Amino acid sequence: MIFLRFLLRILREQKIKLVIVVILMTAVALMESVIVVLLVPLMSVVIGKGGVLPGTLGNLGEIIENALGFFHIGLSLLTVLVMINAAFIVQGLLRLLSLSFQGKLLANYAFSLIHKLFKSYLSSSWSFFIHNRTGHLVNVLSSERQRAVLAFQSACEVLSAFLIAVFYIAVLLLVSWPITLGGVILCSVISLGLKKFMERPFSYGINISSANSDLQAYAFDKLSAAKLLKSSATENLAVNHMDAIARRMVHFSYLTWMNSGQIQGIYRPLIIATLSLIVFFAITYLHANFAAILLFAFVFMRLVPYFSSFQQSYQQTLLNIPALQAIDKAIESSENMAETKTGKQIKGFNNSIVFDNVSFAYKDGVSVLKNINLEIKKNESIAIIGESGIGKTTLVDLLLGLFSPIVGQILIDGIPLGEYSLESWRRLIGYISQDVFLFHDTIETNLKWMAPEASSKEVEAAARGAYAHEFVTAMPNGYNTLVGDRGVKLSGGQRQRLALARIILQDPDIFILDEATSALDAESEKKFREAIEKITSSKTVIVISHRSSMLSNVDRIYMLKNGNIAEVGKQDDII
Repeated sequence: MIFLRFLLRILREQKIKLVIVVILMTAVALMESVIVVLLVPLMSVVIGKGGVLPGTLGNLGEIIENALGFFHIGLSLLTVLVMINAAFIVQGLLRLLSLSFQGKLLANYAFSLIHKLFKSYLSSSWSFFIHNRTGHLVNVLSSERQRAVLAFQSACEVLSAFLIAVFYIAVLLLVSWPITLGGVILCSVISLGLKKFMERPFSYGINISSANSDLQAYAFDKLSAAKLLKSSATENLAVNHMDAIARRMVHFSYLTWMNSGQIQGIYRPLIIATLSLIVFFAITYLHANFAAILLFAFVFMRLVPYFSSFQQSYQQTLLNIPALQAIDKAIESSENMAETKTGKQIKGFNNSIVFDNVSFAYKDGVSVLKNINLEIKKNESIAIIGESGIGKTTLVDLLLGLFSPIVGQILIDGIPLGEYSLESWRRLIGYISQDVFLFHDTIETNLKWMAPEASSKEVEAAARGAYAHEFVTAMPNGYNTLVGDRGVKLSGGQRQRLALARIILQDPDIFILDEATSALDAESEKKFREAIEKITSSKTVIVISHRSSMLSNVDRIYMLKNGNIAEVGKQDDII
């Protein structure tokens, strides 16, 4: 039932493409039976009258001979061998065409899974990323997606083996239906006896999916913290934990391997024993024609590899179907936490941002912000200060639409933020945090991320405006320098100035600086501050900082305490 549900799902998703592949598989299987039928006149030529088969197959032999006579071609060894070779060539071409369509189908399926997963991830809300480990999401996108494609590929191989087996059985029925019926019954009994072994891979697949997720999540987590592990000499501790996860994954892989080996070890001897039993009864009790017995044995032995392929592919499909379930779960989870894509498009910020009695709490119920009332007018600069963990960054996250207030509302030019398209609103905001994120790419690519159409001259101008051009051109490859994972090859000050240059290219209406200078030395902070002051003179600026140097020129400071705004005023008044 699991396998059938999987096939029906694939049929719903792929429709015409899968039908074309099945038709081509059927054509290949049909040619396989045609080749067997062509053995009838061959046996007649080689063996003579003893090679003439009774019943329908014998009639087919006569039809082939008569058809050749119509074209004035005599039935000879050469003629039959040419026909058999021609049939093999046609079958080979059909198989190549079938594999080509199947390859395209699998490639399209892999692409659709990647697209669907990645899009669903990035279309979800920020809460989705808070509640899911990045390593787990990457595992679903890579390992589980690959296993889902393997499940589809194995299912195609099951269909191919099944269709060929059907046509072979049809030929065997023409040879002798009593012998064939007995063989089908015996093989069915063997399959029922092996049912327990055949269904095990599904449960193993569930455990392998779980172990894969744990392994990739743990690896991502610890490799991201490589500096901490090295500096604290705790590499061996991380390796020991990884070993425990890896052992669990390897254990279930071993069980899968052994299960497959057990089936192979039992299956092949039973099949040969079945054939021997059939031949014995056919000769002893049914007094079957020698040519019929010979053809039956030949076709049956040709069937054995397909029986083997069928059960192996079936096991592989069951083993990998849980990966598709993991993908479904990830997509469902992200869609349940998806951001709203509708709303009014906002072209520019014109008047004010108002926090109207805004309160917020995380799912644990502990209030972070309570009854926040503040107004930020266009081209004003304000600062938000307070102890660490008091809710300053949360307030900014609310403004970015990453979270929604549980009470109150945020008004943008008098309209609730929830009525706007968040995508269009965020394009108006340039956000620089303490932990600047740079992609593992060139400096130019990182700078153009917010403005992909920017020219090289515009990139250079933005870098100059952020006091970054000098250190960039001093590098061996200039703007084509790779910055490393998260910008690891650059200093903190260099990363911050590149982040600022990226925002300059974006040209937003609102600048948000969230502890942007907290990790900088005095000289780097000075250059960063000078660049900010130069480019934000006609912008709305929101600063979160503990450094008094960043507060000196703001119009107003809000001090948070216990989730409330405790004081409002200028720097001298607050401090």
